[in-house]
Amino acid sequence: MITEEKTVTVPVVREEIVIEKQVFDGKEQSQADTIRIPISEEHIEITKHPVILENVSIDNKQFHEMKQIETTLKKEKLHVKTTGDDKFIHNQTEDTQTP
Repeated sequence: MITEEKTVTVPVVREEIVIEKQVFDGKEQSQADTIRIPISEEHIEITKHPVILENVSIDNKQFHEMKQIETTLKKEKLHVKTTGDDKFIHNQTEDTQTP
């Protein structure tokens, strides 16, 4: 959590009754009294709370599908031409030898 100190200016309204009493002595004003009676005032309350705007989820999904393609396959055939006497040597493994 990161905190930051900041000074902001916010207008605040308050109401009060102001009573001013002035006493006259002949031609001059000799004394003035003021009485202030508060009626209402605004209090500043700063609150911060999270609000959910959206819900986001991320999934990784695999999709398997079959596709048909056309291509040319190449293969080679072996053509063996023999001349002379053919001798084949057949090696037997240990499992198939007779004693």
